[in-house]
Amino acid sequence: MRYQGLVGSAVLVAAFLVLVPSWAGAEDKPMGVVVLVKEREVVFDQGTDQGVKAGDKVRFYRRVVVHHPVTGATIEDRFAIGESKVDEASTLLSVVRQIKGFTKSPEVGDFAEVVDAAAAKPAKAEAKAKECPVAALAPCPLAVADPEMEALLAAFRDGAGKPIDVRRDRYFQFLLKYPNGKYGDSVGREIAWLNTQQDEAGRLEAARRSGVAAPSPERGVRVYHSEIPAVETGDPVSIVVAVVPPVRVAIARTLVRRAGEKTFEALHMERDGDFYFRARVPAALVKSKGRIEYFVEIVDVDDHVSAIVGTALEPKRIAVSEPVDDSPIRVGRSSATVNFEYVNFDKRGNVDDEYLSFEADFFYRFFTFLYGLRMGVGIFDGKGGELKDIEIDKSNSYDLAVNYGYLELEFEIVKMFHFMVRGLAGNHHHDSEDKGTAVGVMGIEGGVRIGEELKTNLVLAGSFFQDVGYEARIAFTLGIFERWPIMVEGLVTSLPVKESSLGLRLVVGAGYRFTDWLAVMLMGSWNGRTIDHTGPGGGGSVVLSW
Repeated sequence: MRYQGLVGSAVLVAAFLVLVPSWAGAEDKPMGVVVLVKEREVVFDQGTDQGVKAGDKVRFYRRVVVHHPVTGATIEDRFAIGESKVDEASTLLSVVRQIKGFTKSPEVGDFAEVVDAAAAKPAKAEAKAKECPVAALAPCPLAVADPEMEALLAAFRDGAGKPIDVRRDRYFQFLLKYPNGKYGDSVGREIAWLNTQQDEAGRLEAARRSGVAAPSPERGVRVYHSEIPAVETGDPVSIVVAVVPPVRVAIARTLVRRAGEKTFEALHMERDGDFYFRARVPAALVKSKGRIEYFVEIVDVDDHVSAIVGTALEPKRIAVSEPVDDSPIRVGRSSATVNFEYVNFDKRGNVDDEYLSFEADFFYRFFTFLYGLRMGVGIFDGKGGELKDIEIDKSNSYDLAVNYGYLELEFEIVKMFHFMVRGLAGNHHHDSEDKGTAVGVMGIEGGVRIGEELKTNLVLAGSFFQDVGYEARIAFTLGIFERWPIMVEGLVTSLPVKESSLGLRLVVGAGYRFTDWLAVMLMGSWNGRTIDHTGPGGGGSVVLSW
């Protein structure tokens, strides 16, 4: 029988599986599977939960599944197509972005093996008292390694996937080394089968060149094809079929079109391994939403044309959809802050020169050129006046209570340099002038920040608030301690009322981040207008982030 030599192949495959633990077996780290291939990213289904981390070496394999033409058994193997490293690892998925130098482009369904240092070292064989039925073609470890079997395995590995003459040469070298070995008969049958395959391939090639159809004991072929139900725009798409026996195929081609078009475009299918034929769908057909229609036909060695996957009247279809934005939601976009502060410029109590402020706001970060937007409300309640006047007579000071709202925009010029501008509007009752009627007031504040918002940075800012006064400040925040931000601030101010003499304030604050969403800060200050006119201050803030 033409394929009787495959019995020898079955024994060789069984020997290979007997000697080497399964590459997806329980004793090794499980193989990952490629689940998504985009233009510059390959994603496989293993992440930190499986011990994968960024920087790990990963090896990709092309999975090959064929049906034995004699026994009908399914044979599965793999072939390495390239190595890279993990660029990003999440809980269940990992991403590889460097695929240069691969012999084949990674595709969905390929295997991914994370290779660590421990796995790369040879492990000692463990003796196990198990019977291993060769006919089952199932992986089963041997108790003791066999040198002859190891040599046979090496011959099998060296020839796997290579031309017939190379595979046959590897087995001849094995027979020269073990002329009376226990696997000699099986190897001999394998060589005989390879000879018949090469002879038939030569006969069919000669027939094609001469134009004479050569008779063949088998006229039919078996076809295996996995359909692709849907892809996203821009994804690479390949049509793949397996044909058994492949020597019956002279030409294979895919005919493809966009749904609605009248004609198909013919794509030549390249041979890929022993049984596979592959064609890449042009990118222009996958650039927009819609459907792709295709069918596959072959021209056999007798010049018969037949459709083996779909037909022109009933083609196979692939849906093309817009990509779904599956990027993770960025946390830390929003925060709410409540802060309050009491400031006293005269601890002696001889004059009234103090104020209390309260603000609550909401901040949303866009992480674009418009980095963020802040909206808030505030209450300011102070009492003061020109220093020389209130020192002469305490009653010369007057009250000022302002209710206001504000809107602030923050712009990212570069990552380490931001510009902020704030507009304020409110009203107050100025008892010494308006006799109880409300007076509208406006204000503006501007500043820059050098450094990242939640890390070490320096802020320079200035503000003017009608009737309240003006202020210039410089603030330095030290963020080198992950949960302990420290702030030092210096201010020159005329608050609490615009008629007040200029004063100097020094503020120190220390905070603590209890969680990623809750942080607090306490502040203390020294405030003075002259050496004899000074007082303390204090305050705090609470920040909720999400």
